[in-house]
Formats: sequence, structure tokens, C-alpha cells
Amino acid sequence: MRWKNLAIVGLLALAAYWPSLKTGFIWDDHFLIEGNPSIKTWEWRTVLQDFSTGIFRDPASLDFYRPLLSFVNRINYSVSGNNPLGYHVLNLFLHATNAMLVASLVEALGFSSSIAFLVAALFAVHPVIVQNLIMVVGRDELMSFGFLLGAMLFLVRPVRPAMVGGLLLYLMALLSKESAIVLVVLLPLLFWARRQWTGAGTRILSVAMITTLYLGWHHYLMGRILPPLPWKLIGLFLVEGFPQVICHYIGLAFWPWDLYTDRILDPPGPNWFLYLGGVLLWFGALLRKRNRLAWILSLWFAISLLPKMALTISNSYLHDHWLYPILWIVLIPPALFIGKGWSSGHSTVKILSRVGFVTIVVF
Repeated sequence: MRWKNLAIVGLLALAAYWPSLKTGFIWDDHFLIEGNPSIKTWEWRTVLQDFSTGIFRDPASLDFYRPLLSFVNRINYSVSGNNPLGYHVLNLFLHATNAMLVASLVEALGFSSSIAFLVAALFAVHPVIVQNLIMVVGRDELMSFGFLLGAMLFLVRPVRPAMVGGLLLYLMALLSKESAIVLVVLLPLLFWARRQWTGAGTRILSVAMITTLYLGWHHYLMGRILPPLPWKLIGLFLVEGFPQVICHYIGLAFWPWDLYTDRILDPPGPNWFLYLGGVLLWFGALLRKRNRLAWILSLWFAISLLPKMALTISNSYLHDHWLYPILWIVLIPPALFIGKGWSSGHSTVKILSRVGFVTIVVF
């Protein structure tokens, strides 16, 4: 994709969310930044704590091992102090960068540069990212997704320096948020989508080794990465609850109103089988039509949600911002629809498509 188009995508993200720069510290920001003496000094003891404890420094509570989040907050404090503007500038920059990386990934999957541009533009202005922008410590999702995108784009390149860079970016994604672990499954899907298997085995094995080492280190420091859950409960959720979650996020992508920070998943009602049937019919239709890429992207969407479902199973939590790393997948069909009209030979269709796209981006 041309740099001009990438720049437009980045500018769209900045234009859509520059008001977030006016936000102060909210929610966990007060504890993890304003009231956190650890990030206000560069003593070795406190720096090592970033990589040896959870972000809340409280082993008695539910904690998360995200050392790179703490380390970046430390750097941010050294530059900005308690002025929230500097923190929000970084979050906005991360989102704009992610939007440009989304364009590169979509193009790497074989879509045209124009479709990649449309997907990235829609991604850049989609409101599901609001929470991660206005809450500073929501940058863990922004960082993890950005590093994961960079890792994939490097790992598919058949040169050794790119592989090393990709593995380092994957490690940084893991140290930003645990859900980046999905790369161990997504990377084979990416190679399958591209049908270019040169060096794939070495890269997939290397990612698996880093994942294993990470899990061992995480278990040593924090204990289990997932809460203990009965297998029967997991099975019931996958049948009755998970299809509802998938449909919820697809609906949220197309109708992003009434966003919630902490949403509670309703217990499966008598119509749970309709969600399950809808998901099964979708995958069955793709299998019948032998649409390989649509099948891969559908698996990508579902698999990316699975690591976060432990909190849903145990506490019924369902965060709308969990859609952020997979939003681009849902935006591909409307981008294809707009792109088809955009390149239509009929001037009226072409004008309507362009007007429609601008209207969606603006509003």
C-alpha cells in the first residue's frame, strides 16, 4: 500500500479521537499511575518489580502479568509526570499505528490495496476503541495488538532477520497482554491463507517454544494463567454461551451503540440453540462453497476470543473492547461491498458508494 494511503488512515484515527486528549485519569489510572509510587523512580528494585509481579502488586487479588504496560507507564511518567495529556497522546499514536498495520495485514492476506485501505479506514474510526483511549492503562490492548500485528507481518517474510524481529515483537505482545498467546494458532492460519509455506515450520515451532517458555515463567510468578474451571462448565459454555458471544461481537461491529465497559453476559435463554445453529450454518455454508479465506478468517475471529472467555465463564464478564483486535475481520465484508461499488462502471453506483463510505467515516 502506498504511504499516502497509510498516512490517510493514520490521520483518520487522529481526527476521530483527538478529543480523547482532553480526558484526565479515570478508573484504574488513579491506582496504576497517579497513586503508584513504583513508576516514579528508576531504582533497580522497582524496575525489576515490573517484570516479576503483577500490575496491581497484590498476590491476594486477581492480578495480571503485563510488565511492558508497567514499564511503558514508567517511561511515560518520566516524560509527562502526572499530566494526563502525554499518556493520551501515546495511546492515540498506538491506535493510529495499529490502523495502519491492519491495512498491511489485510493486504498480506491477499486483498487488494484499495480493500485494505477501506478496512483500515473503517477500523480507524470505529468507536469500540473509546475505552482503551480514554483510560490510559487500556493501552495494554493497544500495545499487545500492535506488537502482534508487527510480529505476523515480520514472521511471514522468508528472511532470518525478519523472523528474529517477529519473535521479539511476539514476546513484547505477550508481555503487554496475555491474550497474545493466540499467535501460536493464528500464525499457521496466516500461512495457510497466503499459501506460502517457505520457512513456516521453523517460525511456527519458534513461536510455540516462546509460548511454552512464557507459560512456564508466568506460572512461576503468577500461578495459573487461567482460573480453574470444570470441564463440564467449559463444554456447556462452548455450546450455549460462546455462539451468543460471537453474535454479540459481530452485532457490535455493525451497530456500535450503547457501549459498555463491563457488560454481563446474560445466562443462556431458551433460544440459545438459535445462536448455535446460526454459527454452525455459517461455517457449513463456507465449507460447502469452499471459500478458504472466509473459513480461515472466521476461525481467526472465534479463536482470538477464546483466551478472554475464561473471565466470561467464571464471572460472566463481557468487555466490548475485546472486539478491538478482531474488528478488522468483520469490516472486510462491508469494505468489499463498498469497494465493488467504488470501482463500478456505473457513475451513480460509484458516487453512492463513495458518499456512503464518507458518511460512515464521518458519523
